[in-house]
Amino acid sequence: MSDQKHTPGPWNRVDISTGSTPVKEQLCYMGYAAMQIQHDGSPEGHANADLIARAPVTKAERDELLEALKEMTAMADSLLTRVQKMDGSVKQAFKKSRAAIARAEKGE
Repeated sequence: MSDQKHTPGPWNRVDISTGSTPVKEQLCYMGYAAMQIQHDGSPEGHANADLIARAPVTKAERDELLEALKEMTAMADSLLTRVQKMDGSVKQAFKKSRAAIARAEKGE
């Protein structure tokens, strides 16, 4: 993506603390530190560090899902437009086919 304003992922976490609190970690990409964070060492602190490290991947996944949703929406819009333009005979044929399916499913 040409307008990307962040270091791409995935990032990995490297503990650079000296065994004391606060915990200090570097978030690295391809061996280079993208940023340094510190937290209290609690499960929540580690979870937050994981979330920050996953941010570039999460953004890419979100962008991918958004593009897929846009494509599906465009296809649905196109399909609905074509269905709305059908003449009465086509609509009547669909109505008859749905009724036949319903009867078949009921065993009639």
